[in-house]
Amino acid sequence: RVLTLAWMLPIAVLIERIGRGLNLTNYSQMTDFNLYLALSAEAVVMTMAIAWRVHQVRRERDEALVLGHRLADEALTDALTALPNRRDFDRRVWRRTDMLGILDLDRFKRVNDTYGHETGDEVLRVTGRLLESKVRSGQLLRAWRLGGEEFAVAIAASSIDEGAIVLNAIRDGIRAEIAARVPDVKFAVTASAGVARIGEEGMRKAYRAADSALYTAKSNGRNRLCWETGHSEIATIFPRRRFAA
Repeated sequence: RVLTLAWMLPIAVLIERIGRGLNLTNYSQMTDFNLYLALSAEAVVMTMAIAWRVHQVRRERDEALVLGHRLADEALTDALTALPNRRDFDRRVWRRTDMLGILDLDRFKRVNDTYGHETGDEVLRVTGRLLESKVRSGQLLRAWRLGGEEFAVAIAASSIDEGAIVLNAIRDGIRAEIAARVPDVKFAVTASAGVARIGEEGMRKAYRAADSALYTAKSNGRNRLCWETGHSEIATIFPRRRFAA
């Protein structure tokens, strides 16, 4: 449309000149100046049109970049808990001094079976918000929902024992937070956990060690934290028994 508008006046002047050359019109040759005026007007209109189109392309580019960033964030974020997801976990670059913790909510199926999936989803959201608050406060480097009721955390600690203490406090916090935020659930929702140091052998071995420790915690009664201490020994933190006064 802009091209048509820009060229209408020059074309009209050229048609008039052709008609005058064929003796079809008797306009004065002074009208030849109209051609220069028409071409000048065409140049102004085309310049404005190009500037408008460049602005439009830039805006479309910026919108595409924003959309691309948003889709990239969504691809790395768990929709239910708003925590980073397994894809983000897999692409993390770990330091040798980092600790990897894996947590799993105990008997989570019982929550869904007893109170429904909506309540189960709220339990997961509460867990996600607690872990995210620990990241913001600096207690955790990062937290992920790996899938289902399983979560992972990255901890900065000087030793495996220190990392275990941090993770156990978070594990206790999950139970307390769910009890406070989801009162419909009438039984305690606890968490089992395993922790391992990344160390020299890297993430894969640490993941296997943490997962194995989590399995030990689950098989030994749940609601506890386990980790390897070396020489095939397993250390465990679990709730102390309450004795009657």
